[in-house]
Amino acid sequence: MEIAIDPGWATGLALSSTRMAAFAVASPIYARILPGVGRIALVLVLGLFFTDPVAISDLYSLVAAGFINAVIGAALGFLTGILFHIFQVAGGVLDFSSGLSVSGVLDPMTGHQDTVFGRIFGIAAGAIFLALEGDQLLIVGLSRSVEAIPLDGVPSLHAGLADLAVSLLGKMMLAAVELAFPAVAALFLVELALGLANRMVPHMNAFLVGMPAKILVSLLVVSVVALAIPSLMDGVISEIWATLARTLTGLTSG
Repeated sequence: MEIAIDPGWATGLALSSTRMAAFAVASPIYARILPGVGRIALVLVLGLFFTDPVAISDLYSLVAAGFINAVIGAALGFLTGILFHIFQVAGGVLDFSSGLSVSGVLDPMTGHQDTVFGRIFGIAAGAIFLALEGDQLLIVGLSRSVEAIPLDGVPSLHAGLADLAVSLLGKMMLAAVELAFPAVAALFLVELALGLANRMVPHMNAFLVGMPAKILVSLLVVSVVALAIPSLMDGVISEIWATLARTLTGLTSG
């Protein structure tokens, strides 16, 4: 029994899977919400779904098309995932302010070191992102990319992509600081109170008293700050959709 495989379909599958794999690797969103096996399954399923027959005559053209699709996928994954770092950065700021930055452990899903609040904020952000159907928005964006730039197409890069990346980084840092600011301000007041108490009671061990007090205040304030994560995530998802549109425009209007 012989199984006939259409060379054009096999080529399209390879190119489609390359674009999806580059997106999954470059996107911090899927690195946070899916383990390695889940990302591989996602790449295979989306690669099959977005496959179109492609006629490529020589190996050089095939390698060039694969590289182009990898660049497109990586650009989409990186730019749409920048704002997702808001929660990780905010958690890192809180960990540093509360003295919990020394408690970092390796996160096997992302391959990076995570601290207490960074991990909490990251898991909460991933769960809310899925609840708000943000993953479906990304899949729609990938579909739009295949329509805008076919698997055997060539993008026309626009210089505005660099400005877009810088703008997103600025928005990410500003939003992260705003999210962490209430807790950081509360911890500053605790530090100030402990400093005054140490001056008034010199024999008091400020370190032994301060660490439990800062951790307790951190937990109390973070429980209030966490209430802002859903509304912030809703804004992040809207911004991701706008970033998808701007990225596709930048890849096709150079």
